[in-house]
Amino acid sequence: MSGEKLGVMVCGHGSRDAGAVAEFAQVAEGLKSHFPDLPVDYGYLEFATPIIRDGLDALSAKGVNRVLAVPGMLFAAGHAKNDIPSVLNRYQAENGLHIDYGRELGIDLRMLRAAGERVQQALDTADDTVPLSETGVVGSLRPGRKLQCGQGHAHAVGVFGLRLGGDCLFRRDLPAGGARVGAHCAPWL
Repeated sequence: MSGEKLGVMVCGHGSRDAGAVAEFAQVAEGLKSHFPDLPVDYGYLEFATPIIRDGLDALSAKGVNRVLAVPGMLFAAGHAKNDIPSVLNRYQAENGLHIDYGRELGIDLRMLRAAGERVQQALDTADDTVPLSETGVVGSLRPGRKLQCGQGHAHAVGVFGLRLGGDCLFRRDLPAGGARVGAHCAPWL
């Protein structure tokens, strides 16, 4: 495309929780420093403003004629697969703005470590009147997901729970050989 001016659009779900909306906005705004030569904007699918259309309008007003849109979501569920593309396709058809849509964030070991650091920060600042054996982490695993943690790899479907002390509390529907998924996938605990 001759005379192309790129822009980045971060598409969020939105929330009724003002804190969640503000946190997403902070992340989206923080991306601007990572792409100083590109206009970056954001919008929400529902429950919050600005909506996705507003962010696209802002990019268009800056002379952007091609948008690289990304869903600010971990998994490719209905919103990332259907709802956001529908909004983007409609906007593109009505306004002639070229929009390329990227994929969801997905699971990454760095993200798991970052989550672990958050858990550790919470533990470090928490009131220690509740023993670790009384607290825990619950996670769910979906079909086809491969988790790389520590030295092992696990293919698992199901739910696991573990005490922050490291003991596995419960497991359901985990495949043979996958019973230790919880312990292996949370090395920071």
